[in-house]
Amino acid sequence: MKKLKQLRMATGLSQSQLAEKAGLNVRVLQHYEQGTKNFDHARIDILLKYCIALNCKLSDLIENPEYLDLLKKYEA
Repeated sequence: MKKLKQLRMATGLSQSQLAEKAGLNVRVLQHYEQGTKNFDHARIDILLKYCIALNCKLSDLIENPEYLDLLKKYEA
């Protein structure tokens, strides 16, 4: 996932640092960043843990345009 990796790198965190900060397994993060797992289909608790760890909004991480549209409608 491009956005997840970009935000992680922008914060200066390694994969293991982000995984630890989010309380998640580093292998899971690696799968999301490599695209072998679809981040947009992750459980909401995983998405939110990454948002909290990266201090960002859910819309900053989601790439699927349909999901982004739904988020915009929800937040309106």
